[in-house]
Amino acid sequence: RGEADPAMAAHIDQCAECQAALEELKEIAELLRHEPPVPPMPAHRKEQILWMARKEAARVRRELRLAQMQRWAIAASVVLAVGALLVWRQMGRRAPAQLDAVDGLVLARQVAAAPVADARFDVNGDGKVDRQDVDAVLQRAVSVLVKPALAQPSSAGEVRYTRMDIFIDAGSDALAAYQVEITTTGDAKIVGIGGGDHAAFTEPAFYDPAALHRGGLIILAAISTDADLPRGRTRVADLQMREAGDVSYKIRLMAAARADGSRFKPEVSLVPAGRQE
Repeated sequence: RGEADPAMAAHIDQCAECQAALEELKEIAELLRHEPPVPPMPAHRKEQILWMARKEAARVRRELRLAQMQRWAIAASVVLAVGALLVWRQMGRRAPAQLDAVDGLVLARQVAAAPVADARFDVNGDGKVDRQDVDAVLQRAVSVLVKPALAQPSSAGEVRYTRMDIFIDAGSDALAAYQVEITTTGDAKIVGIGGGDHAAFTEPAFYDPAALHRGGLIILAAISTDADLPRGRTRVADLQMREAGDVSYKIRLMAAARADGSRFKPEVSLVPAGRQE
C-alpha cells in the first residue's frame, strides 16, 4: 500500500476485500524473501539433456531424409513408367514392318536413361533390352523386299562412278533422327554409303545390305542421342553410285524426329556432290 497514490490508499482503507487481498500478497512476498535460491543445474544433467536433444534432432533429420528419398524414388518410378509408356505408345501399336527411325530414337533414349524391363521392347529376342534392340529396330526399318521390276538391268553404256549427297533442312529444329527412301531408274546401283558433315551423323546410316547392289530402291535410317544436333540445312549422308546410261533419282522422307522424339517433316533433297541445290 505504500506504493499506492492517496486515492487508492483511501479506497483500500474503506474496502475489506482489497485489504484481504493485500494481506495475501504480503504473505507471498514474505515467503519469497525467505525462499532459498534455485541451485544451478549439475553439469552432467545439462550434458544429458543436450545429448537427448541432439539425438532427437538427428532422428528427425533421418526421417526427413528418408521421406525425401521415398519421394525421389516415387518420382523416378513415375518418370520411368512414363518413359516406358511413351516407348510403348511409339512402338507397341506399330507392326514390326512399320517401325522406323523415330521408334529407334525413342527406344535409344529410354535405354540410355535407365534399364527397360518390359520384354515387349526385346526386339532381337536375347532376353534383355539394350542398344542392340535399338539397332534391331533400325535394321527392320531399312529392310525392304525389292520387287523384281525395281531391279534395273545392266546397261551397255559406259560405266561411271559418281557421288550423290543427301541434305535435310530441319529449319530451327534440332534433327535427331531421319529415314529416307531413294529410288533409281536406269542402270544405277549404290556401291557405298558415307556419313554426313555434322558430328551427330558422321557414322554411315543403317541400310539393308541385300538391297545395296540390286538398284531400284534403298532405305537409309540414322539416329543421334547427342546433345549437339544439326539445325538448318545439313548434309547427313552421301551415296557412292555406279551408273551406266541414262539414270534418274528420287528421294522421299519417310520419318524424322526432333531431340525429344516428336515427329516433324523437314525438307529432304538428293543432289550430285558439290552442288548445294
